[in-house]
Amino acid sequence: MGDFPLGFREVIPDQTLPEKWKELTLNTGGTQSTLQDIKVPERAGGYCYKDSTKHYTRNRFIYWRIYHDVLELVEHSLDVNLVGNNIRYKFQDTPVLEGLTIHETYNSILVLVATVSSVHRLSFPHPDKIHKQEHMFAQHPDLSVLSIFAEVTVNSAKDPTTFHVINNTVANTPLPHTSASWLSVNEEALFALAYSTGPVLLIRMDPLSGMVRASELKQETMVPRFLSDIAGALRGRASDSDMVVSMVLHSVGLETYLFSLSRDGNLRMWSCSRAQCIMVLDMLNSIADTGRNLTQGAQSHVLRKTVSQHDNQLYLGVFLCFASESEVCVLKPVSELGVFKLIRQCTVYAPDQDLVDFALGSGQLWAVWRTAQGDAAVSCARLDSSSPEWQPAILEQPPERDFVVTDSGTDPRQAYISYIFHPGQFPLTVIAKALGIFRRSSLLCDVTVSVGVLKERVCMAVEAEIQSEVQDYELTDDEYLEVANRCWLRFYSCCVQYHQAGARPVGLVLLDQSGVVLVKKQQISLLRPMDSLEHLLLVGPDQCVPQQFSSTPFLSEDANTCADLLRVLSVLVSLENQLPDEVKTTFERELYQLKIPDQTVADIARELMSGDDIVLNQQFMLALRKKLEYVKDIYPAMLMLIEALTLDVGQSKEMVLDDVTPEASRLILSVSHLYSSHLGVSTIAQSLHQIAVVRFSICRNLLLLQQLLLECHQKLSYSMDSAGVDTIRSILLPRAVVLTQAYYVVMWVSETPATATVASNILNSNQRRMAILKLNEPPGGSMMTSRHSQQRTLTLLELFVQSSGSLHAHSLLQIDEELMPVWHASMLTYITLIGQLVWPVCRHFVFPEFLLASCQHLLIQEYVRLLHGWCEWNNCSRKFLLGSALLDMGEPYKAYDLLVQAAKGITTDDFMATKLVPSTDNLSEQQLLVLYYLKVIKMFEQQRCSDCVVNMASTAISVALPDDPNLPTLHSIVFCHHLKLGHHQEAYHSLIANPDAARRKDCLQQLVVTLFERQRLDTLADFPYQGMYEDLERIVESRARSLDLLSSNYYNFLYSFHVKKGNLRKAASVMYEQGMRLGQETASGPDSLHRQAKCYLACLNALRLVDPKYAWIVKPVPHTEFLH
Repeated sequence: MGDFPLGFREVIPDQTLPEKWKELTLNTGGTQSTLQDIKVPERAGGYCYKDSTKHYTRNRFIYWRIYHDVLELVEHSLDVNLVGNNIRYKFQDTPVLEGLTIHETYNSILVLVATVSSVHRLSFPHPDKIHKQEHMFAQHPDLSVLSIFAEVTVNSAKDPTTFHVINNTVANTPLPHTSASWLSVNEEALFALAYSTGPVLLIRMDPLSGMVRASELKQETMVPRFLSDIAGALRGRASDSDMVVSMVLHSVGLETYLFSLSRDGNLRMWSCSRAQCIMVLDMLNSIADTGRNLTQGAQSHVLRKTVSQHDNQLYLGVFLCFASESEVCVLKPVSELGVFKLIRQCTVYAPDQDLVDFALGSGQLWAVWRTAQGDAAVSCARLDSSSPEWQPAILEQPPERDFVVTDSGTDPRQAYISYIFHPGQFPLTVIAKALGIFRRSSLLCDVTVSVGVLKERVCMAVEAEIQSEVQDYELTDDEYLEVANRCWLRFYSCCVQYHQAGARPVGLVLLDQSGVVLVKKQQISLLRPMDSLEHLLLVGPDQCVPQQFSSTPFLSEDANTCADLLRVLSVLVSLENQLPDEVKTTFERELYQLKIPDQTVADIARELMSGDDIVLNQQFMLALRKKLEYVKDIYPAMLMLIEALTLDVGQSKEMVLDDVTPEASRLILSVSHLYSSHLGVSTIAQSLHQIAVVRFSICRNLLLLQQLLLECHQKLSYSMDSAGVDTIRSILLPRAVVLTQAYYVVMWVSETPATATVASNILNSNQRRMAILKLNEPPGGSMMTSRHSQQRTLTLLELFVQSSGSLHAHSLLQIDEELMPVWHASMLTYITLIGQLVWPVCRHFVFPEFLLASCQHLLIQEYVRLLHGWCEWNNCSRKFLLGSALLDMGEPYKAYDLLVQAAKGITTDDFMATKLVPSTDNLSEQQLLVLYYLKVIKMFEQQRCSDCVVNMASTAISVALPDDPNLPTLHSIVFCHHLKLGHHQEAYHSLIANPDAARRKDCLQQLVVTLFERQRLDTLADFPYQGMYEDLERIVESRARSLDLLSSNYYNFLYSFHVKKGNLRKAASVMYEQGMRLGQETASGPDSLHRQAKCYLACLNALRLVDPKYAWIVKPVPHTEFLH
C-alpha cells in the first residue's frame, strides 16, 4: 500500500439489510463498585488475517466496536460470504476499555479485551480449521461459509479459565480508564490497566489453566511490587500529570514490553517480566526545542504501534495534543548495548481538527479527524518522504439534506420512494427508525419486515400525515402537491438525520498491502486506491506531477504531453467547479432523451455566456485563457486524455469468451473467489460507478472546452490555427462525443435497479429459449439465486458482477498470485475488466447477453434505446436482444420485425456469428441466414406464434440456396403451422413445394389425419394431388384398414373420392371391402346387415356404370386367410 503513488477514495458497500446479531450477556460478578459514573470513549479497530495466499483468508478482516459495556465483533470478507459473522458481547454494567487486540495462532483467533473490573481471553476457531472442505468451492462459488463467530456459545465466554475478575470490593476504589493487551510468544495473555491514581496494573493469564499473576508498575519506583491486595494498593493518589492516557504492549524476542504515555507527555518503556521501567522519554522536551510553552490540549495524547513488513521493526506513533497545536511523532525503539532508546523518524503536524483515531501502516500514517463543523475527514501521510504531509482521502458526500422534486409532473410519493429505497441509499434500519419518529411513536419499528412491506408502511404514514393537514381545507392540485412534497420532505429529513448519526467514524482498520476499513457507528466503508483520472480530478491536477503516472498506460508514454494533459485537466476542473448543478442535471436529462452531446453542450455554452446571470463571465474566461496559455501543445494532450478515457483500449481482443466454464476460467482456485462475496461485489460495483461518474464529468467538461475553443475562441482570446480547429472538429470532438454517451450508459447500468422478481412462466420460457439458442449462462447467472440478493434490490451492475460478469473478469484477470491481495494491483484491474465488459462501444456482447439471460426485459428496451442512433457496434445483435425481450413480453409482431432486421448482422456481429450460428464449416451467407432463421423459428414456436413462424420460414425459403439441406425442413415448418392456423390451401401448397419426397408423404399423412379430425373432407377431396394420388390412396386405405369400422369414415371418403375422380372400379372395390369387413368384424344384427347391404349396393351401382367388359373387381382376401 505504501508503494501506491496516488490517493484513496471512500467506497460504501451496500449495507441495506439489517445485520443479524448473536448476543451474549456476561455478568462476571465484578461490578460492585462500578456505580461510579464511568465514561469510556466509543472506539473501534480491527485485525486483518496474515495469510493472503488462501482465498478464504485473503481480503478477510475482523473489526470491533466498543461503547459503554458492549463489545461488537464483526468478521467480513470481500472474497467469500460469511454466515454468523456478527456477535455482540454485553458485559453487564461493566464498561469496556479500549486496548482490545486480536491475535492469530495456529489453531485459534484470540480476542483479548479488558473491562473496568475484568479481563477476558475470547477464543474462536481459526479459518483454517473451518475451511477443510476447500474443494467444495470449485463447484459452488456462491456457497456461504461459517464465520469464526458462527458457533460461539455463552458457555465458552463464561469458562473460568478465559477470564479474571479484578475484585474492587472497597467503595470509591479507583477504576481503570484505559488498557492494553498482548499475546506473548508462549501464548500467555498480558493485560495492562491504567488507573487515574498513576499506577498500571499488569495481569498475566496462563493459556491452559487460566491462572492469573498480577503486578503493579509505579513511576516512583524501579522495583516491582507484587500485589497481595490489588484494589487496596491502587487507592493512593498521584498527580494528574502522571496519569497514563495511552498504552501499547509488544514482544521483542522472549520479552514483552509496555509503552505507556502519560498526560505530562512522558513516554515510558517497561519490562513486563521485571515489572520495571527501563526507559523514559519526555516528549514535550524533545519537541519544544524553540522554547515554546506547550500546554495540554482538549484531547488526550494517543499512542499507537506498527511492525514493519520488511524488517519486522517496531515503530511507535505518538499523537500529542496541545492547546496551540497537535502533531504525530513516529519513533523507532532501538537497543544499543542492552540500553533502549527511541529514535525520532519523522514528525507530522496535525490539522486544526479533533482526532478520532489514527493508525500506523507500512510506510504510511492514517488518521480520522472531526472538523469544527462536525464533518469527518480522513488523511494519510507517507512516512518515506523527507517531509511528510497529509494527503486527504476523498470521502463520499452524505445524502443531500433537501431532496426536491423538480419535475412538476412527477408524483412526490413515487419520487421519494424511489430515491429513499434506491439500492444502497439508506439502510432499512434507518428507514424504520425514521418511520417511528415520523409517526411520533415510541415503539420501535420492526426492521425484519421485507422491503415491500416497509414501503407500504412508509406510504401509509406519510399519506396519513398529508390527510391530517388537508382534511379541513379545499385545495387545488398545486396546493395539494405542495403539502405532499412538504410531508415527504419531512420524512426524508428524518432518514438523513439518522443516517448521518450512524455514519460517524469511530475507528480505522489498516488492511495489509491493500486498503483501509473506516469503521463507523453503524456501518463500515472502505478506502480504496483511486484510478489515475479519479486522482487527477478529485485531488486536483495542480497537486500532481507526471512522475506519479509513470506506471499508468498512455499517461506514461510522454512526460511532456502528460504535463500538458495535467494543465488541460486543470482547465476542466475549473469548468467543473464553475458549472451549476442545474446545468449538469440538464445535460444528463438531454442525453437520456438521446440528444446529441455536442449540440447540447453548444446550447449550454451559449446560455452560460448570456442572460442576466452570466456563469462563464469575462473574469472566468480570462482565468481560463491564462491556464490554457501554459499548455504547450493542446492537441496531443487532448488526444492522450481521450485515449486514457477510452475504457476498451488495451483490452484483450478475445473478450468474447466461448464456452466459458468455471473450470476453464479458474486459473487457480483463489482467482475465482476474488471480490466475489456480497460485500466484494457491492464494493466493485460502487467503485465502477464512482469511476464512471468522474470520467463522465471529464468528458462533459472536455466537450465544453472543445466547444469554447471552436465557437468562442475570440471571447476566450485564445488563438487557434485552421489546422487546430479541423483537428478538434474532425478527430477530437467526435471521439469525445462517443465517450460521453458511452460513460452515460455505464452510469445508467451502475445506477438502475434490476428487476427483482420474475414470473415463473417467464423464467421457464427464458430457460427454454436459452437452451434453444445454446447460450450457456454460468451457475447463478440467469437469475439471483442467493437469499441475500432476493431480500434487497440490486443494481444491474451488481447483478452482472454477481453472475456472469465475475466469471468473465476472473478468466481475463492476468495477475501474479502474490499481487492478488494488493488492491491497487488486483482491485483496479478487476474493476477495469468489469468496466470493459459493460462498455458498449466494443465487439463483445457479454453484458447484453446477461440481460437476456436474467430476464431484464423492460431494462433491455431501455438499454437498446440509450444506444440507438450513435453506437455502431453490435447494432444487429441489439435488435436480436430487443426482439427476444419483446417476444417474452407478448409482443410477437414487433419482435418479428426486429429479429428479421437482426439477420443482417449474421456475418458482421461477433455475437451472432459465434454464439447464435457457430459453424466450423465454411458456410455461405445464405446458409448462415437459414440456420439463424431456424433458431428464431424455434423461439416463435415456443411462444406458439404460428403466423410469425410461417412468415419467418417463408423468408428463410426465399433466401435459401436450391441445394440447401434445410430447405425440406423449412417447407415442413410452413406446412405444419399453416395447418395449425387452419390455412388448408396454403398447407397443401407448401406440401407440394417440399423438395423431399419422404417429407411430402409425412406431411400428406398429417394433412389427411388433421382434415379428418376437423371434418373437412370436402377440402381434402378437392385438392388435385399432383403426383401424389397413389400416396393419398395408400394413406387413406391404411388408415381405413387400421381403424375401427364403426367409428371412422375413411372407406366412405375413399369411395366418394374415387367416384369424384371417375375411378368407379376402385370405388366399387372400396365398398365391397367395407361390406366384407362389416360381415366379418361386427356383431350380427339388423344394423350391421343394413350397412352391409348399403355397401354391396354401392359396389354394384358403381360397377353398373362401368363398361361391361370391365365391370369386375378383384375380391379382397382377409389378412388371416392370406396368411393361411
